[in-house]
Amino acid sequence: MRTVARGPAARCRASSTTRSLRASIIRSSAVGNVRFTWRGKDDQWQASAEVMNVTDKLYYLATNDYSASAGSSSYAPALPRTWAISIKRKFD
Repeated sequence: MRTVARGPAARCRASSTTRSLRASIIRSSAVGNVRFTWRGKDDQWQASAEVMNVTDKLYYLATNDYSASAGSSSYAPALPRTWAISIKRKFD
């Protein structure tokens, strides 16, 4: 035998669950990264320059939904536009 909740309590639980599911969904996003690498003729030297999140778009990597207990949610944003330059030399 199955018990089905009815009335205001059931509506409240359903509403809370729906809100919780919405808060835990992260929209998909496209992010552009660029990297250029130069290598010397003898392959001992290498220089690179890169830019991550070229468009500096705000997007989220993770979410935690505390709406059932604390009434709030938290999101972890990705890094903003970030760049790096590297130089590498091989010693044989």
